[in-house]
Amino acid sequence: MQSVDPARCRPALREREPASLAVLLHSTGCSGSQWKSLTAWLASSHLVLAPDLPGYGSTAAQGSSGDLLADAAPTIALIEKQGEPAHLVGHSYGGAVALAIAMNRPELVRSLSLIEPVAFYLLRDGDAGDRRLLRQVASVENRIRDAIVAGVPEFGMAGFVDFWNGEGSWARLDPAKQAHLCGQILRVAANFAAVAREPCRLAQIRAIRCPTLLIRGERSPEPVRRIAGILAASISRGARLAEIPNAGHMAPLTHPQLVDPLVADHIAAAESGTAEELQRIVAANFRY
Repeated sequence: MQSVDPARCRPALREREPASLAVLLHSTGCSGSQWKSLTAWLASSHLVLAPDLPGYGSTAAQGSSGDLLADAAPTIALIEKQGEPAHLVGHSYGGAVALAIAMNRPELVRSLSLIEPVAFYLLRDGDAGDRRLLRQVASVENRIRDAIVAGVPEFGMAGFVDFWNGEGSWARLDPAKQAHLCGQILRVAANFAAVAREPCRLAQIRAIRCPTLLIRGERSPEPVRRIAGILAASISRGARLAEIPNAGHMAPLTHPQLVDPLVADHIAAAESGTAEELQRIVAANFRY
């Protein structure tokens, strides 16, 4: 596992003709607009698409399905329409959706960049420590469901926000942001349900062959840090695991100056397909 050296992060050096497809999938509670910074990094050399996942942004009216592969279907159709495989980038729930695409439609995925994907199902068959982490996640989901039944969405969303961002994070949000998040509680519950119902086992993860980058924050919740480690160790071709210093779960928004070049260079390496390029990127961007 490598730790990112902030002083050595910089844009990818190689110029490319625009063409290659990059599809960016956002986290729960956000929309495709969360990727403005990364889009700026990639736009000169890639066709960048950042769709709203079902239930968010422009698709808010249709709701979330509560099924990972169903939530992945619009992205699959989007990639098929472009007629070429995509570099898939996913954060949090978007990372879980990207994983579902990679496992079920591998021909559509040229590379994977996963930022703390919420593949909580990977903790089910683990040891006592993994099951303890899964109970942590379940407690957040149960609080959300209790809040829905009781008609107090602020109680559920406060627990959700504080779990991901630290105690007191909800209280520090302005009332308008709190109200917006409360309006999304049903979609948040559907995302939890989709992950909980996912039947995937590690054998399917081991079958992933595309170049894969895992990114996690140094201060992120333990369950997603553990999942990033499981994925990095299990993907057959060998995934790289990078850690963002002093970052939490929302690193794409709080630390884009570190996340964006990692993703851009990973995509560049996947396109070059050479060991020499991979070694150059590791040497330029990481410390050991």
